[in-house]
Amino acid sequence: MSMLSEKLKEIIQKKQIKMYALATLCRIDRATLYKYVSGDRKIPVEAFRQLAEGLRLSPEEQAELTACFNIADMGEEEYLRRSCTSEFLSSFRVASAEESDSAVLPELAQWGSVPEGPLYGSLGVNHAVLSAIRTEMEQKNGEILLMVQPEYDSLFQALPELAPKKGTCTIRHILCLEGTEKNGDNRYNLRCLRAAMQAAGAGCAYVPYYYYDNVHAHFSNNNLLPYLVVAGGSAIQISSRLEYALCHRGKEQVAFFQKLFAEAVTKTQPLCGKIHTAAENLAFDGQIAPSREPPRYSISAEPCLVPYLTRDILERNVNWNLPGIGALMDQLMEYICGQNEEWSKRSIQIDYFTLEGLDYFCNTGRFWQIPEFDCAPLQVRDRYELLRRYDTMWNDSRVHLMYRPGMPRLSIGLEAVVYRDGAVHLIQEHHPNAYASFTLREKSLSYCFKDLLAFLEKSGGTYTQEETRAILQRKMEVLKSQF
Repeated sequence: MSMLSEKLKEIIQKKQIKMYALATLCRIDRATLYKYVSGDRKIPVEAFRQLAEGLRLSPEEQAELTACFNIADMGEEEYLRRSCTSEFLSSFRVASAEESDSAVLPELAQWGSVPEGPLYGSLGVNHAVLSAIRTEMEQKNGEILLMVQPEYDSLFQALPELAPKKGTCTIRHILCLEGTEKNGDNRYNLRCLRAAMQAAGAGCAYVPYYYYDNVHAHFSNNNLLPYLVVAGGSAIQISSRLEYALCHRGKEQVAFFQKLFAEAVTKTQPLCGKIHTAAENLAFDGQIAPSREPPRYSISAEPCLVPYLTRDILERNVNWNLPGIGALMDQLMEYICGQNEEWSKRSIQIDYFTLEGLDYFCNTGRFWQIPEFDCAPLQVRDRYELLRRYDTMWNDSRVHLMYRPGMPRLSIGLEAVVYRDGAVHLIQEHHPNAYASFTLREKSLSYCFKDLLAFLEKSGGTYTQEETRAILQRKMEVLKSQF
């Protein structure tokens, strides 16, 4: 008997509902329902949705039964990989400097030189590491070398607050990815990716590298000082639990660890590249467009409306007092025109979005991808007009699908684009008007995103294109009634 059959029988027994009554509620033939519950017949997606509705499940029961259905439908390995990737997209958020945990950082008066020699206790270790990093960040063309794992969460939380608003420092970071994970369990490597994207929020040039190993064995207690931070004239070797460290301050010793780090980099691969501003992002897209296959999938909380912007809408809302805004708008319009030409020639691209994201745009008139100081909130009439164009431009080369209720939410301020050659582009908003854009190069992680987005449409987790369009048109009618 499968997990799904056992869970169904458990819920039916708990609710004390007769099979005849359940078949009537679910609009399923009684003989067929018996076969579903006994595990003699695979349950189709639509039948499962009717069954779940007829059982009147609590949120907890819905989650448990859906998990059992997905495992039965796709296999445990695929389910685990897809659920971990979905969790990454739904829970991802990088705190701004204003929101970061101030308890992580010492009081300003306590900043001082890093003590040489052994350090004991997580507070003392943390103080020394953050002091060294802050000192290096204040240097012109400074360079911070990190060989730490995502378990050092206090460091990743503190980096955005430590960095000056406009710094010239470079952070080089070596991460160990799990190379022995089985059964599609990619949680640890996604955690590493999250840590890298947090570190990018520091505002410095951030360059992450990766290699594979057995993480638990490599960073176990028997490996006494596996972490390394080189910054501020110090080289600090740290235990994996941050309980103790050894700080080297001599120039020859620091140079020795810098050399070791450089040698370690030669045995790694770049994890992802970072782009800081909208102008850089547009320039980057222009550079890679001739060599890269067009997107196959994109996913974000908001519908992908930027490609449907027109110059007249921008001109009514843009902040003309900003220097260089005209050139940036020309660049944006050139990019949009180029993309529209490509879509008309290429095969289908599927965009996923959520009702929450659509409501966010309708209620605020904002695109998180466009900084607030560049553009005022779109007027209600312009919000309607943009959605009208978005609806009118619906064609065979672009499919828009909205998440059904009950699917994991997507974080506002994060977008993933999967290209046909397998590359993945991640764009995130660290806090209002600060952005980072990554091209993910590590194959197992990029496959996670490609696999999830390819699965979504088949899974029944989204509305059909016709249903999505009907919801969109209802939103347009609401906007139209407001002017």
